[in-house]
This record gives sequence, C-alpha cells and structure tokens, in this order.
Amino acid sequence: PKHRFIHTHTTMKWSQALFALLAVSNDQCSSVLMVVDGFVLTPRSATPFVSLTSSNTSPSTSSSSSSLFPSSGGQILHHESCLGGRRPCTFSMSTTVQQQLESAAVSDADVEFFDEDDDDEFDLDAARAQQPILLAELKKISRTSRFDPKSTTKAQAIFDQMFEAYIRSEDSALCPDIEVYNYLIETHTYALNENSAEEAERILSKMEEGDGTLVASPNLETYTHVVDAWAMRRNPEKAMEIVERLRARWESEGKPDELEPNAGVYNKLIKANGMAERYDEANDIFRMLLDSEGEMKANYKSWVQIMKALGAGPDGTEKVRSLMQEMRKAYRMGDDDYLPRTDVYNALIRSFAGQKEAALDAEAMLYEMLAQYREGNDDMMPNSDTFMSTVLAFKKHNDAGASAKVETLIQIHEGLYQQTGGKDESLRPTLRLLNTVLGVIAASKDNKKATRAKRIFDKIKKYCDEPDSLSFYFLLKACANTRASGDEEFKMRTFQIAVDALKEARDVFGSDSACFGMFIRACGNLMPLNRKRDNLIKSIFTRGCADGIVNDFLLNEFVRASSEELQLAILGGFLEDGVRIPEEWGRNAS
Repeated sequence: PKHRFIHTHTTMKWSQALFALLAVSNDQCSSVLMVVDGFVLTPRSATPFVSLTSSNTSPSTSSSSSSLFPSSGGQILHHESCLGGRRPCTFSMSTTVQQQLESAAVSDADVEFFDEDDDDEFDLDAARAQQPILLAELKKISRTSRFDPKSTTKAQAIFDQMFEAYIRSEDSALCPDIEVYNYLIETHTYALNENSAEEAERILSKMEEGDGTLVASPNLETYTHVVDAWAMRRNPEKAMEIVERLRARWESEGKPDELEPNAGVYNKLIKANGMAERYDEANDIFRMLLDSEGEMKANYKSWVQIMKALGAGPDGTEKVRSLMQEMRKAYRMGDDDYLPRTDVYNALIRSFAGQKEAALDAEAMLYEMLAQYREGNDDMMPNSDTFMSTVLAFKKHNDAGASAKVETLIQIHEGLYQQTGGKDESLRPTLRLLNTVLGVIAASKDNKKATRAKRIFDKIKKYCDEPDSLSFYFLLKACANTRASGDEEFKMRTFQIAVDALKEARDVFGSDSACFGMFIRACGNLMPLNRKRDNLIKSIFTRGCADGIVNDFLLNEFVRASSEELQLAILGGFLEDGVRIPEEWGRNAS
C-alpha cells in the first residue's frame, strides 16, 4: 500500500486542510495522516472523522459511522470508530462547502508529500538506533533551557523528528512516550520565553484530552513540571489551579499511585508563593506538609524550599537560622531525612545576598563547609549553587577586594571539580555562575579587573559551550571602567582586551547595542581625545545606526566619548539642545 505523510509548512484553514487530505485520499492511498491544530485526521486513527457543514467551518467530532469528509464525489477510506475498521464510502456535499474547498488552493510550497518512494528509503533500524540519541539530547536541552533562548525550538524539533519516525514506521516502540513529553514540558518550564508556561499547560491539556494511545497520558511528574512553570513566572494562582486539576484527575481515575499528589508538587507551590513574595502563604503550605503523613509529609526538599522562600523576604537570614534549628531538632527526634546538608547551607548563604555587608559572612560559611568536607563530611561538600550564592552576596560588596575574592572562589570551585576527574557535573562551573563573577569583577573598584575578567572569560570557553552576549558585555564593561591615569602602557593593554572582545562578539552575535555602547565607553576612558579615537567611535556608532540598534544607552555613550565636532557631523547638533535622531536608527533596538 502507498503511504503519504503530509507536513504543512504554513498555517492552513480547515477547508484547506481537508482539501489537501482529500487530494491524497482520492489518489487511493491506504494510509493518510494529517495533524491540524492538534487534531489528528487519519482513516487509521481511533479519532472520529470530522464533519464540515455549510454553516460551520470549524471542526466538530462525531462518533457516527456516517460522518464523512465532504467531497465532490468518489470514494475515501472512512473510519468506523465503533468497529475500528475501514470501508469505502460514497458521499456528497452542499454547494457552499464545495465552493469553499475548491477555493482553498494549497500550493506545493505549503504541502510536502512523502510518497511511496520516500517510504522505501525509510530506514527503520536507523530510526530505532537514533531514538536514544534524540532522547538524551532532549534531556540535555530540558536541563539547560534557562540559559538557551532557542531551547524550546530545539526541543520541539526533536519531538517532531521522533513523532515523524513513529508515523512513517508505524512502530509503536518509536511513539513518543511520557518521558519524552515530560522533557518537552520541562524545557518550557525553565525556558526564557514569555509564553512558555502557557505552552507547558497547553501540552498538558492535550495529554489530558487523549486516551494514552497517540498522545501519552500525564503522570505526577507532568503536573509537577507545569506547576513549576507557573512558579517560575511568579503566578501562585495558576500553579494552584494545576494542583487542583491533578487532584481531580487522581480522584476521578480511582486514586492511582502514579497520580497521587505528594510533597514534591506542593514544594513547587511553596516556591510559587515565595517568588511572588507571599511569604505567609508559603509558610502555611509548609506547615500543612509538616502535619501530613504518607506521601504528603514534608521531605528534605520541603525544608530547603521554605528556607529559600523566607530567606528572600524581610529578616530572611534570621528566619532561615530559626528553621535550621527546628530542622536539627526534628532530626534528633528521629526524622533521619531532616539532617541539614549542603542545600540547607546554600539557602542560608543565599539569604545573605540581599544584605549589603553580608558578603564576608557568606564567604565564611562557604569556608566552614569546605573545612567540614575535607574532614570527611561528604554531606557538606559545596556545589555550584554554594559558590553561586556566595558570589551573589558580593554583588553589593563592590570594593577593590571583591574581584580578587570572587576569582579565588572560582579557583576553589575549579579545584573541587578537577578532584572528581571532571565527572561530578554538580561541581562543573556553569555559564550563569561565571557570568555572575564577571559582573562582580566589572562593578568592582579593582584596577586589575580587566585582566581578572579576561581570565574568567577564558574559563567560560573551557567549561561552557560558548560565551553569551552577557559574557562579552561584562568583559567590555570591566575594560571600559578601568581607571589607569598616567599609565599609558597599561591602558593600551586593557584597550586591546576590549578590541579583541568586540571583534569576537561581532563575529558571534553581530551588532549589539550593549556591547557597542560599552566599547565606545572604553574608547572614551582608555584612548586620548584625538582624531583616531573619533574615527573609531564613528565607525562603531554608524554601524549601529545602519543596523538600527541605537538605543538610549548607545546614544549616551557616543555623546559622552565623542568630540563636539563628531557629534555635529553625525547628529547635526547636541542632545541638550533637543536634537532628535532618525527613528530608523533605532528600528531594531531593545
């Protein structure tokens, strides 16, 4: 039998979709499948066919065996949902609907046909061998989506590839299972996209609507990821709605173990309320878990989550210390899971971050953990979160010694990771951590900060896939804010770091207003005021104008660093006199 898989590249009306499907069906295909707006149209599907009437052009499902695709005539294999069989059917339709279909032209650019020749080339063994590779890649994307703005696009592409392999092979082993769907939703949970929580919930809704055959049914992990997606968007109300949907499904299906609500999903509610600064509500949920039994009883992560939540609020450090004492008491009373470990101390260090003079306390706590770990207490081994929390405490501690201290912390972190032979990923320096260190160094008063920043930048290349635009921005900022009056040789070495950074940034990201503006500041602070400086500033600024990325930051840096002669030549006047730049210069600016 011939098989064709139709893949639409553009948004199609329902009438267009049916027209395309009929074109294939009338070509005597025995297997036809089309997915439109989440609906699966196929003679082999358990989904009833869709009826289209002259008064309604939107889909409506029907279980009747007489429900037909409208067509001008001929035969189409029609699904009888009650029998699970197929038979030829004859049919007719109204003039109105026929006119709709005839006017719904679908061009070759809109529809891609994989005919029998394509199927002959389909390699089932290769598809099966590729499946675990795709799954591993999808898992990796789900774990790093918070750092990759393209993560959801990448994850969806992998999912589509897996689903197409299933459709073309009809091998149930290739059908995306619950693990695949959960990785896809987890990617949306932590992604940078504004609508990712809505997308995670939309996928959940599709899973709830199905019967578990073509689309996997949700489990507890699925709901937990969607609750977390709303927690990350500081929306406890939506997070609670998902928990209520979980409880309703659990009860309606006879309370199966795989859907039983537990402390894990309520920990995400604590997180949601904490991030929304609803500290009393977060504490109420935690106390409810402490008083519960079974799967709902507060676990170790419940303590960590409430410490993170309350630690970010008023008197956070005192509240975290009080919770640690309560936790130790519960441990002594027989709750073995309540022994404070690394994550608890991380929460305490994190609570220091909002206090201006607490950086040294955070640093002392980290060194105490290191001492206990070196004495044999593995439960106190610092991890990446420990170092991240300590570095964050230095963000408001911008004196000259801050940059040296955070660089030393990274050296210790790097040493711990190398002790494991590079096998413990929890100790691998992350892009977020190293960028935060770069930010602290760039904001410090250390005259050597450009050199320190370059060393940290090189570590990003060593331990991470590649620097991002923020990495380049902080490196340029460290150069631009370096003060080295009188030492011309030192200024030029610093300026060369900035030149190399901008060149690399442009090669990777193209024009960027933040990087351009910071480089122009470096020109103003590190080069003498002369024609050579003006020419360089002019080159960068006019490039930004041509690319339409001129925002207030870039414009102000240009005015501050350039001569009056250059401002008159480029702007036609001065900003303080009310000169306005063409809108075209900022058409792509953020």
